[in-house]
Amino acid sequence: MEVNEKYHHLISKLRETAGTLNPITIAETLGIEIKYVSFLANPEGQYLKMFDEPIILINEKYAEHNHRYFLVAHELHHAIEHEDLSGYYVQNNVTRGKLENEANAFAAALLVWYYAELNDQLPGSTKELELEFGFPEDLSEEYLTERIY
Repeated sequence: MEVNEKYHHLISKLRETAGTLNPITIAETLGIEIKYVSFLANPEGQYLKMFDEPIILINEKYAEHNHRYFLVAHELHHAIEHEDLSGYYVQNNVTRGKLENEANAFAAALLVWYYAELNDQLPGSTKELELEFGFPEDLSEEYLTERIY
């Protein structure tokens, strides 16, 4: 299944719910708290449930950096699709890789369409998404291709 097909329904539903594709606004609308915390180099972000309350933790060094959009979009996918798999996820590297790839693909698709929402057009290059939303340059070739449009 193409990425755009896989996430089209979810992204449409999120736009209806939040009125935007801004991942930060979506998280807030869904009742997912975003906290900027002191991490070492890793992780840059993490999703968890604390006392049954969903929380996205983002490294505080990204609090004012555009990379936070990618991080929140990535963790938002874990919150929506993987919320009950956190223990299994930590213990199983194969599953972890698959779930990380899914979260990256979702973040890419969401940010492409958020870019279109803000600019009334799809991005013309991966560089535009890297600059606008801090999408990691090393992931651009894999996730920001024609297959997500």
